[in-house]
Amino acid sequence: MNMKKTKFLRIKILALAFALLFVVTACGPQKPEAAIKMVALKGPTSMGLAKLFKDQKEGKSKSLASYTIAASPDQAVTAFTSGEADLATVPSNLAALLYKKLEGDVQVLHINTLGVLYIVDPKGQVHSLEDLKGRTLYASGKGASPEYILSYLLDEKGIDRESINISWQQDHTQCLQALTKDPEGLALLPQPFVTVAQTKMKDLKVALDLTQEWDRAQEGKDPASALVMGVTIARKSFMDKNKALIDLYLKEARESLTYVLDHSEEASRIIDEDLGIIKAPIAQKALPHCNLVYIDGQEMKDKLGGYLSVLQKEDPKSVGGEVPGDDFYYLAK
Repeated sequence: MNMKKTKFLRIKILALAFALLFVVTACGPQKPEAAIKMVALKGPTSMGLAKLFKDQKEGKSKSLASYTIAASPDQAVTAFTSGEADLATVPSNLAALLYKKLEGDVQVLHINTLGVLYIVDPKGQVHSLEDLKGRTLYASGKGASPEYILSYLLDEKGIDRESINISWQQDHTQCLQALTKDPEGLALLPQPFVTVAQTKMKDLKVALDLTQEWDRAQEGKDPASALVMGVTIARKSFMDKNKALIDLYLKEARESLTYVLDHSEEASRIIDEDLGIIKAPIAQKALPHCNLVYIDGQEMKDKLGGYLSVLQKEDPKSVGGEVPGDDFYYLAK
């Protein structure tokens, strides 16, 4: 073989090698193309995903193509039902309502937030649910989860609901305004608004954590439910075609929560500057009390199913008439 033919052969071999390298790089499994579009509700239900959202902005997420932060549940529902979003973070009973509305085309992937409701007391006189008797409690959420949760806990303790003067307000801000004018009053508020309220009323103390009260009410029950405030849902029709991608998202969601809980200062900056949920100093103080979690599988089903059963007994309309069936839960195999 002469020199020219040898040189030409070497060039062809090199060209073939580069072509093969390109194919492996382009088509290999190293970094799947992101495809999930997500809408996240502004508040605690999105805070545990802060690191994942930042990674998406920086091109580091392998599961998310895009995300938006919705200011209200209505905005999140519109994006989800219209197909603009494949995944959504929503209140747990809203997930059940969407399951009914979309004729079963909804599955819960994981719980992202447990209870965020607290009873606050300016004078520090309340130490148990029994101490609410004869007191005025300012609250918002009549005809919704806060009312049902409080009613259930009072019933479990054998406390007459009529023994407490519950003054229902339009929103959390009005609760706080009413409390500032009533030195003997109490208020039912969610995090992170509790932390905001404490900056305005320096003597305001957290008297009762309703999540802890719920857990006490579950002692001895099998399976035990939990006070589940927020979940992440997906369209089942999307999941059936993208199981590997969904499992990749779940992995990144777990990792994001771990980062947020272990790096509260940096996570608070993301929650503020990247997501616009709440100012960083407030976020950092509130994070330990927001009950951010990642719970999936059978434990998710037990905790969420029991909680929805409580709501169904209080008001069937709150969950769409009946508790969703087993196909409501994504149990990864």
